[in-house]
Amino acid sequence: MARAEPPPPNPFVPLVVETPPPPPPPASASRPTPVPEGPAVRVQTPAPAPQAAPATRPIPGTSGALPAPKVLSPALSAPLPQARETPPRVAVPTALVEAPLPGPEEKGAEAEAPTPASPLERLVAEKGLRLSGTLLGPVSVAILESKEGYLVVPAGSPIPGTEAVVRQVEEGSVTLALKEETLNLSLVQAGGGQ
Repeated sequence: MARAEPPPPNPFVPLVVETPPPPPPPASASRPTPVPEGPAVRVQTPAPAPQAAPATRPIPGTSGALPAPKVLSPALSAPLPQARETPPRVAVPTALVEAPLPGPEEKGAEAEAPTPASPLERLVAEKGLRLSGTLLGPVSVAILESKEGYLVVPAGSPIPGTEAVVRQVEEGSVTLALKEETLNLSLVQAGGGQ
């Protein structure tokens, strides 16, 4: 027959240990005992060693861990700079020139400008082509700005969507060709025209 064993204690439930009450003192202890006569006996007991109170109790599982960092408060050693009382001076730019916006009659005058005569000039005006930069090398490249965006065209290649060809690329200028007609575009300078 198997012997039934009690189940092990649950580790999550605290154990309550009951201690029996102390036994009553014996009846003879209630009477005082006489002190024997004779020379006095001196009993010496060592003084208890002073116990230092533990500074901090370590957290379980942290033996050998680094001590907690000390928090230091900053101390200013240099004086703080004083705020200036004078406001900063603002320089007004003198190179800006105010120009009036074109009126309705001036806009109409620009629209009536004569149209370019040659087919290549009309193509350049229609596409809004301007030279933005050149890159010289074994295969030189022209960077053209158009109404659709920027175009990067190597020398000897046609301008996309046209029959015009970039014939020659030089520093600051490019030569376009359409059949027997040629047109030279110069690099657009800041604030200037072609």
